[in-house]
Amino acid sequence: MSGRNGYCTVGGMSGCDGYCTVGCMSVRDGYCTAGRMSGRDGYCTVGGMSSRDGYCTVGGMSGLGGYCKVGGKSGHDGFCTVGGISSRDGYCTVGGMSGRNGYCTVGDRDGYSTVGGMSVRDGNCAVGDMSGRDGYCTVGDMSGRDGYCTMGGMSVHDVYCTVGRISGRDGYSTVGGISGRDGICTVEGMSGRDGYCTVGGMSGKDGPCTMGGMSGRDGYCAVGGMSGRDGYCAVEGMSGRDGYCTVGGRSGKDGYCTVGGMPHRDGYCTVGGLSGCDGYCTLDICRAVMVTVQWE
Repeated sequence: MSGRNGYCTVGGMSGCDGYCTVGCMSVRDGYCTAGRMSGRDGYCTVGGMSSRDGYCTVGGMSGLGGYCKVGGKSGHDGFCTVGGISSRDGYCTVGGMSGRNGYCTVGDRDGYSTVGGMSVRDGNCAVGDMSGRDGYCTVGDMSGRDGYCTMGGMSVHDVYCTVGRISGRDGYSTVGGISGRDGICTVEGMSGRDGYCTVGGMSGKDGPCTMGGMSGRDGYCAVGGMSGRDGYCAVEGMSGRDGYCTVGGRSGKDGYCTVGGMPHRDGYCTVGGLSGCDGYCTLDICRAVMVTVQWE
């Protein structure tokens, strides 16, 4: 199913200007997504969900500008992280996590007296734990920049007292999940930017209260389905751009109330058929309209 000007979709649903989607649902300008779901301008995501401009993510989630991460999660501009999580400008971290300008965490270059752990900039003599920038008293856990009192979790910028969870930038009180920037109270899920109260799902940008599904950009209240851009109340279906209240079907761009069919551009209420550009009443609906016209 294609969205606006969506070409070559086979067994899947594309977003706005989504080309060659196969067995999946792409977001805006998601090219050649196969068996997965890409984020905004996310290319070649395999078995994971990429953030903005996240290239070649395999089995993980990349941050802003995270390239070629394998089996781990990169932070801001984290390159080549393998089996760990890097912060800003953390290069080639293997089996651990580096902070800002953190070089040569175990077995890399320019490492300052780090033994069995990872140091950030000027992090001296970190033994059996990971210290951030001027991070004091980190024991058996990982602190970020100026992160105090982290216990059994990972803090980033000015995150205080994170216990048993992983917080993002300025993410407070995250429990059992991973929060993005200013993600408050994420429980067993992953929130995007300014995603509040996500429970059991993943929210997009400013997507509050997503439960059991994945919302797109500004997708509110997606329950049991996947919403597109500004897709409200998508239940048991997938909405396209500005697709409202799709139930048991898939809408295209500005496609309202499609049930059991696939609309094209501005195709309303197509049932059991495919409409062309601005083509109304295809197949069964066309017959119904013809009968109605003849009756009149």
